[in-house]
Amino acid sequence: MRKVSIFAGETSVFRKIGYISNTVNIRNKNNTDSTVNSTNEPNKTRKIINTIHTFDSNNSDILNSNIDINRNIIQLALEPTISLLKKTGFPRDLIDAVIFSSCSTEQYLSSIISEILGIKPKISHRIDNLCNSGTNAIISAYSYIASGLCDCALVIGAELCDSPGRVLTRDISRGQFNLPIYWAAIIKKMYKNKYRIDEEKICSIPVKNYLKAKYNHIAINSGKNLTLSQVMNSKLLIDPLHLLECSMICDGASSILLTANDKISFYTSKLDKDQLSRNKTKSSKFSTTSNLLSDNKEKYSKQEIIPICIKGIGQQTFSASLGNSIESIFKSSPAKNAARQAYEMARIKPSHIDLAEIHDAFSILEIIAYEDLGFVGEGKGGRFIDNKDQDMYINPRGGILGCGHPLGATGIAQTVEIFKQLCGTIDDDIYWNDQLKFVTNALYNENNSVNTKTNNNKVHGRQIKSDIKRGLVHNLAAAGTSASIIILEK
Repeated sequence: MRKVSIFAGETSVFRKIGYISNTVNIRNKNNTDSTVNSTNEPNKTRKIINTIHTFDSNNSDILNSNIDINRNIIQLALEPTISLLKKTGFPRDLIDAVIFSSCSTEQYLSSIISEILGIKPKISHRIDNLCNSGTNAIISAYSYIASGLCDCALVIGAELCDSPGRVLTRDISRGQFNLPIYWAAIIKKMYKNKYRIDEEKICSIPVKNYLKAKYNHIAINSGKNLTLSQVMNSKLLIDPLHLLECSMICDGASSILLTANDKISFYTSKLDKDQLSRNKTKSSKFSTTSNLLSDNKEKYSKQEIIPICIKGIGQQTFSASLGNSIESIFKSSPAKNAARQAYEMARIKPSHIDLAEIHDAFSILEIIAYEDLGFVGEGKGGRFIDNKDQDMYINPRGGILGCGHPLGATGIAQTVEIFKQLCGTIDDDIYWNDQLKFVTNALYNENNSVNTKTNNNKVHGRQIKSDIKRGLVHNLAAAGTSASIIILEK
């Protein structure tokens, strides 16, 4: 079987165009009716953002484009994809598979996007598996390449905040309680009753993930502060789940390029050297303008292709409904089985993982994931949060709670984060904010918190230390009844 690597990856800015008008009535702790929308936000009038960033297909410049509430998922999908192709200079005629991941109801999107990009793939289709559609798409692309059906696959995920995947209408075991927030509340209550974990421990998950997202310019909660008191005093949506323990469904897109290892040298030789030269010039210009640490200057003066190998894969689906899985959620969950498969394929142990992107759509899911992934024993997930000596980095981009949750793009965005952290290019995503102040270079310290180093330009960044070797992606769907695990290694 051929070995497969990630050649490049890109994620666009996660954003929320407006508030969703669809609402449901739920019972809060005081047994009174409360109205919330499916994005876990208070019911407000829908707003319109007039300007977004988009990429011109004829050059690598960022343009400002007007967009109304009837925005197009194709435009959203093209943003990171065009950026990826421009940054790498990868020839489009060498891409022989395009896979699109989304819960959108629009049809034939993979082929439509391929045509817009000027790609004529041998394989072109779409994958939909709710919240882990993205990792399902990556694993499918991996399978095509490993089997020899194709040599290079472009995987694109995109979702709008009013995605139909928000509501699990097909699960009749849920009755009228067909929003993910209901099963998340059940799981949190079961976990608290079984393991007697303090509420403060669970509520500390969004606090730490918001802290990391604060320095992530693509996150929907970028620049925001969150305290434990704010989480615990936020609205109790469904006992015992608070508003700020819930992720926000948003607009977002991410793209990733997979290649066969035996073709990497060939692809590298075919890259658009003129485009790479332009990228080098831009990076060098930004590097001179900013006050970077001396040991990082050289990195910004060049664009290197650093493929990261996919070493392990695991997938497991137990059922499509909560009713058939709830009793085994803490004993033999799909994530446990998928993780075991991935570790066996990669021939490593959980202790060999340096960083992980965990599916924290709700706070309790991250704690359960610690146990499912073998980082800590059953019922000890809360202790893992307090372990100051742990040599592992969790959700460095801010997780789903901090970044936002564009369903079909989430798994791809998680994988792109691990990919860029391993090849040391997180802070190569150079950008300027509205005040034209350069932002880069905040390093994570040993306690898995952010150590900000500021100068007159308020410099921040997210690159983890350089000695990390392996990363893991943990992506769930449908009440945790389906799980995908991907292990990457440099």
